[in-house]
Amino acid sequence: MTKLPNILKKVTSLRVPKYGTQIRPVRDWLILLVVSAVLLIASAAWNALFFVNLFSEEASSAGVVPAHGPDYSSIDRATETFEAREREQERYKNEYRFVDPSR
Repeated sequence: MTKLPNILKKVTSLRVPKYGTQIRPVRDWLILLVVSAVLLIASAAWNALFFVNLFSEEASSAGVVPAHGPDYSSIDRATETFEAREREQERYKNEYRFVDPSR
C-alpha cells in the first residue's frame, strides 16, 4: 500500500517542458516549416518509390482480356428493361384511360 503514494508523487513531480521566458515566434515558425517540408519530402519519396516498384514488376494477370470476348448479357438485359419501361410509358400516355373522381 505504501508503494502507491510513492508512485503518485513521482508521477506528479515530473517536470513539464516550459516554453521559456521569451517568446520566439520566428523560431517556432521555422521549426514548423522545416517539419512540414521534411514530411512533404518523405511523402514524395515514398510515392516515387511506390511508383517505381509498381512499374518494375511484371504485369499482373488481372489485366488480361479473355479470348472469347466480353459478356454483354447484362447490358442486353438492362436495354430490354429500359425498352419495356418506355413501352409502358407510351401505354400510359395513349392507351390507358383514367377517370378523375373529383369531377
